[in-house]
Amino acid sequence: MSVFVYIMILCLLIADSGTVISGASYGLMLWYKNVVPILLPFMLISSLVVERIAAGKSRRTALFSTIFLGALCGYPIGARVTDEYVTLGMYEKRMGNIILPLCNNSSPMFISGYIVSCILKNKISFFTVILIIYAPYIFVTLISLLLSKSKKSKSNIEKQEAASHGAKSNLTTARKTNDAMLSSIIQITYVGIYIMICSIIMQFILKIDFVPYDLRICLSSAVEITRGADMVYNYALMPENIKTALLLALTSFGGVSSILQTNKVIANSRLSIIRYIFMKVLCAAMSFFLGVLII
Repeated sequence: MSVFVYIMILCLLIADSGTVISGASYGLMLWYKNVVPILLPFMLISSLVVERIAAGKSRRTALFSTIFLGALCGYPIGARVTDEYVTLGMYEKRMGNIILPLCNNSSPMFISGYIVSCILKNKISFFTVILIIYAPYIFVTLISLLLSKSKKSKSNIEKQEAASHGAKSNLTTARKTNDAMLSSIIQITYVGIYIMICSIIMQFILKIDFVPYDLRICLSSAVEITRGADMVYNYALMPENIKTALLLALTSFGGVSSILQTNKVIANSRLSIIRYIFMKVLCAAMSFFLGVLII
């Protein structure tokens, strides 16, 4: 961005400080009350798990633990675990890019406790919701793996990167325990910053009077899913089945906030955020049509 754009944004924030304060307050309280108590312990534990598995140098165990921890813990733990394994050379970047959309997703705890219970009021079963959200990711991941296996020759550059990471893995692993707490605190702070920024953006979107109300709801919901899910289902003026399908599609997408968190977490391994976003959008669209068909 140019300096002029930054100045314009700054002037906008100063001109409507009330919107900034309300958005920032909501985002920071959401982070403090709901995100930190759940996410920080999982970050610490997942780092220790990665350390132990990396010491064993088992590629299959690393892949299994990535999928398990990602499915169990959700954003951005799946991305963090994938990033750490790729950086340590447990599996190559190509594999990391393939499994990242599947592993870095809305967790079953969030889907069950918030989406199914709080938003949908148990009108749809947990297993149906899980099917609608996760089936596209499983399908796309399997197709990507098959296409990847069909390419017999691997990139020599990628091999060299993996070997280089593998040679450094012992040194990195030795430092892992000392770095786990500091790294987790830094990353949970970034998560809070992104949630706050996205909450401010949501407040501004909702204030754009010339944009149709339902469109404002959908746009703001795509920014941050925790608050957006409630707005889509309880305030959007749409047929029930369309609202529900849209809710599940947005849950599958995860919101701009989760993408910003993921982009920060995968900085070390330099996994492709463009591919990740494309797969998220594709799977969200598939979840929407699947929801319309099933619900």
